[in-house]
Amino acid sequence: MKELLTKVKKNMSDEEKYEIFNNNKKEIISTFSDRNSFFGIDKVRVKVLSTIVIDENKIRKFHLEGEEYSKIHFDRYGSISEVIIKSDKFGKFFLGKNPYNGEYYSEIEMIHGGLNFETISVDTFKIKAKDILNEISLKTGIEFENYSFKICEIELAWTLACFTKIELQVRSLLMRSLTQKKVNFETTNASLKTLDYDTLVTNAYKNNKQVLYSKIQKAIKNKQIESEIGFEVYRFETVLKKQKIKKVLGTDLLSDLTDKLIIQYLESYISLGVINFIKEVEKSVNRTDKVLLEISKNNIRRSFPFILAEHINYSHETNTPFLIDEETFSLLDVKHISIKNRAKCRNNLIRNCRSFSLKDKKVFYLTQMVSWQTLLLFKLMFESLEYAKLKGLGCHKNIDETKLHLFKMTHFDIESRDRVYRFNNKSKTKNHSKIDLYRLVLERLVSKDRDIF
Repeated sequence: MKELLTKVKKNMSDEEKYEIFNNNKKEIISTFSDRNSFFGIDKVRVKVLSTIVIDENKIRKFHLEGEEYSKIHFDRYGSISEVIIKSDKFGKFFLGKNPYNGEYYSEIEMIHGGLNFETISVDTFKIKAKDILNEISLKTGIEFENYSFKICEIELAWTLACFTKIELQVRSLLMRSLTQKKVNFETTNASLKTLDYDTLVTNAYKNNKQVLYSKIQKAIKNKQIESEIGFEVYRFETVLKKQKIKKVLGTDLLSDLTDKLIIQYLESYISLGVINFIKEVEKSVNRTDKVLLEISKNNIRRSFPFILAEHINYSHETNTPFLIDEETFSLLDVKHISIKNRAKCRNNLIRNCRSFSLKDKKVFYLTQMVSWQTLLLFKLMFESLEYAKLKGLGCHKNIDETKLHLFKMTHFDIESRDRVYRFNNKSKTKNHSKIDLYRLVLERLVSKDRDIF
C-alpha cells in the first residue's frame, strides 16, 4: 500500500526536501482557507464485527511480496495467526486469531492521514472504514462477510490557527477547565526554551485523556516542515474509550453515530469547561482573600510582596497559579477591612500588580489577563461548534479563497481593564461585596463587546 510522501527521508536531495517542505506549508495554509478553527474527528479505532474468511493462497502471495509496512505471522500448524498492516494513508489494520476456537477477529485504527492538520466528519470515517476493508480484501484475500463496526476509541479534536503563540498560563487554564485534572507541561523539541512548553497533557482517567499541543512543533519534529512558518497551530484532543463512548454519545456502533451526536456531546463538554473555569476563578479569589486575612492578623505591613511570594511558591508546588490575573484583586471581598476602604484596598493591589509587571513581564504575567484570554478561546470553541452545525465536523477548505484565516488574541490595555474594575467595584458596593461570578462570566461569554470580550 503506497505511502504518502509528506515527510523528509534519508538520502533525499536538497531539491526534494525543499519541494516537500514547500508543498506541506501550502497544505497547512489551505487548511485554514475557510476559517481559523474547527472541530472534527482525528482518529477512530473500531472492532470489525464480521465472519472472516481468508484466501490462504492470496494472503501467502501478499506475504511473499513483502510489503514494507505489513507483517504476517503463522501458527505452528502453518495457518495465519496474525496480520498487521500499517499505512500513513489510513492508519493500522490488525487481524488476530482466537487460540481456543480458531475464529478470526480484527480491528482498524483509522486516521485522516497525510500531514494530519485536518480532521474529518463521521460520514467520512464511515466511507473510509468500508474503503479500508475493500482494499484489504483486494490485496490480501481477507474477506469480511456482513460486517459492521463497533467503536472502541474515538479521538475528538479542536484545531486552531493563530497569529502568535498563546501564553502558557492561558493554555494551562483552558486545559484545567476542560479536564478538571492536573496539567503536566512537556516539550516536543529538546531545543525549545524551558518556559516555552508547547505540549500540555493530563493523565488518562476514567477512560479518557486529553492533550493540547503545537501542531507546528510536531510537524517540525516529524520532518514535515523545516521550521516555524509564521503562524501557530494548536490542537486540543480528547479521547473517549470503551463504555465511555456509549455513555456520552448514546451508541458505540459506527453506523448509528452522527455529527449531531458528537456536536451535542462537545457542547455539553465545553459548557462544563466554562463552569469549571468559573470555579478556577472563584478558587483564586478565595485563596487571595484568605492570605490577605492572614496578613492582617499577623500585622504584615508589606502585603503585596507577601502575596507575590505565596503566588510563586504555590505555583511551583502545584503547577497551577495561586493568582490567575490582575482582575482577581478587583473581585476580592477583603471583609477584614472597613467597607469604606475596601475599594481603595483593591485598587492599591492592582497598582502594585502593575508595578511588579513592569519589572519582568515574562515572569510576572498577571497583567496579561489570563482569564479573559481563556474566555475568548471558549467563545471561539462555541463558534466552531455553530459552524459545524451548518457544515458538519472537520476541516472545510475554500478553494476560491487565498486568504489565511488566523485568530488574533486580544491584549487588553489599561483603560479597558480599569473600566471593568470600576464596574466590579460598583457591583460590590451595590450588592454588599457580593459578585455573582457565574452570572458575570456567562454574560461575558455571550457579550458582543469585542473591545473587551
